[in-house]
Order: sequence, then C-alpha cells, then structure tokens
Amino acid sequence: MDEIELFIDLLITLRTLPQPIEWKDERSLALFRLMEFTKRIGRKDLYSRFVHQLVSLALEAGDMLSAGYGMKLHAEVYTWTLGKGMVDEFPEMGLPLQTQFERKEALLYHAMDYFGE
Repeated sequence: MDEIELFIDLLITLRTLPQPIEWKDERSLALFRLMEFTKRIGRKDLYSRFVHQLVSLALEAGDMLSAGYGMKLHAEVYTWTLGKGMVDEFPEMGLPLQTQFERKEALLYHAMDYFGE
C-alpha cells in the first residue's frame, strides 16, 4: 500500500506543477523521481515513457545535456548481450523491432548526438 501511495503522490506532484518554462527544473526533478520509482519496481515500460517525457522537456528548453542524459538512462535498461530476445518497437524515437544490444546501441547514439549539440 505504501508503494501505491508513493506512486500516486509522485504522479500528483508532476501533474500539479505549472507548465511555464520557469518550472522546467521542478518538472524535470519530479519526472526523475518518478523514473527512479518505476525503475525500482521493475516497470520498464513506464520507465521508458517517463524518460522520454524528460527528454522532451529538455529538448523544449534547449537543454541538450539533459536530453542526452535521459537517453543514457533509457539505455541502461538494456544489456549488451547479443541475441537475447527482441525488444518492441519504439515509434516515438523511430526505433524498429531490435535486440537489446541494438536498442542500447541506438539509444546511446541518440545520447551522443544530443551531447554533441
């Protein structure tokens, strides 16, 4: 029950923060806390969704360092093992059906592009 209450509190915190750019840091921090919670409970699907919301916020604000960090966080979900099952498509990033190795590699290339900018 405590975990459910914490999850709801994190969602409410994120939802009630104002949208103007002045609140970007607070929204990013709330999203990061939510990501850490979903990672801890093992919900990779939610974790990936929140990571990409964080990346979108960073890109809107022109914060390429945070966008790259978000991609790196998402890449940490996958392993470097070859042939260890396929990972679903990720249309938001234009990523097709891939192995974990290929997905991790693609996400890290995206991160490097953001860091380069």
